[in-house]
Amino acid sequence: MVTVSRTMVVAAVPRAWFMGIAARLVGLAEESRAEGERILLPDGRVVPDIRLVTGRHLRPGAVYDASTADEKVRVTLREWDGRRGARLEQSITAVDTHLALDVAWQSLERPQLVAVSGETRQEGSPTLSRATGRARLRLDDWWTAADTGKAPGSTPVRARVDHAWARAEFGAVPRPHDADGHWEIHVTMTVRGRRLLRPIGALVLPLARRPIRRALVRVLDDLAERWNEQLPRHMGRDPEQVVAALLAGP
Repeated sequence: MVTVSRTMVVAAVPRAWFMGIAARLVGLAEESRAEGERILLPDGRVVPDIRLVTGRHLRPGAVYDASTADEKVRVTLREWDGRRGARLEQSITAVDTHLALDVAWQSLERPQLVAVSGETRQEGSPTLSRATGRARLRLDDWWTAADTGKAPGSTPVRARVDHAWARAEFGAVPRPHDADGHWEIHVTMTVRGRRLLRPIGALVLPLARRPIRRALVRVLDDLAERWNEQLPRHMGRDPEQVVAALLAGP
């Protein structure tokens, strides 16, 4: 087993700013309409890069195509209620790799819980390439811990990925860092062998533990660096400007 604990200092995301973006996006979605395959915003602009191919817009069973030149992407809406929440299924195929995701939100206008589960596999090697995972973000617990430093009732962010040979688990808990608007995020990651790898792992992991730990630390440090480089630029805009930039595309 390999375990990594790391505390990262990153730019904080103001709760009101995030909720303002979420409310604006939900409002635009509920005011949008379908015209054939096109999705139109309230002002008549076409939502870029997405088409309605089956069903009625924002009704359970509606299927949308968001494919690009490199990926085939289909999104199936299973539930939609601006106050209670939503659930969708997403299918992504790129070359010989397939990813299926199930994403659920509890309350869209003021998100409280986001749960994601999924599976990835490659053609030609379904057993060894298949991995499943699930993640859960409790937003109320996150901001309570991030704003006050009080220990949350449960870890706000938890994730697990299972492969035939290994299992990886992830947890993250924030706390305020300083008055300048930064968080300290304490992250724990654990990787352990499963099934056939267990007896081999008993011999290999003591030798591989150090390079695996260095690789995991590098991933976390790179993530924190990108967060601190990119996020502050967006937080200089109000929610209306952020949503407008998202709709404008790259």
